Amino acid sequence: MKIIKLILHVLLIAVFLFFGAMKVIGAADMVTAFESFGYADWFMRLTGTIEIIAALCLILAFWRNQLIYGGGLLILGLTVGAVYSHVFRQVSVSEAIPRL
Repeated sequence: MKIIKLILHVLLIAVFLFFGAMKVIGAADMVTAFESFGYADWFMRLTGTIEIIAALCLILAFWRNQLIYGGGLLILGLTVGAVYSHVFRQVSVSEAIPRL
């Protein structure tokens, strides 16, 4: 069970670092997504920065276990905002469906 927890912890860190960095550098897909939600460019970069901070909290939680709560709360806030954006701010339902 500890190995599964460790694997999930590392995957969560990797995902939030990757997508946070994509937002901070202004990748075209992220810009398009945030424009479809009607959000400003600075908000995308702020969201990316918060994602990176959350990932750093999860990394540092390997040494200071209390930091996992801070990272978890940041992720919870980001997730609530993402669900709100995809459900209520999406221009059309077809944009919410991933394309293969």
